[in-house]
Amino acid sequence: MRTGLCSEARRVVAAAKELGFTWELTRGNHMKFTKPGCPPVYTAFTPSDRRAASNAIATLRRAAKSVAC
Repeated sequence: MRTGLCSEARRVVAAAKELGFTWELTRGNHMKFTKPGCPPVYTAFTPSDRRAASNAIATLRRAAKSVAC
């Protein structure tokens, strides 16, 4: 794991951990969240997008509630 994440990214990582996901940075600097039995969730963070963190957390919640997980 890389350190030095912005506060919004740390908020998403904390929410992902609560939902049982692990994370890693891809070569393209996107975040990849994985959980056994679930398809991976990829998110991109754009500093100018103020809703990016909230949207990423919502996507993770939906993935955790899916039938496949």
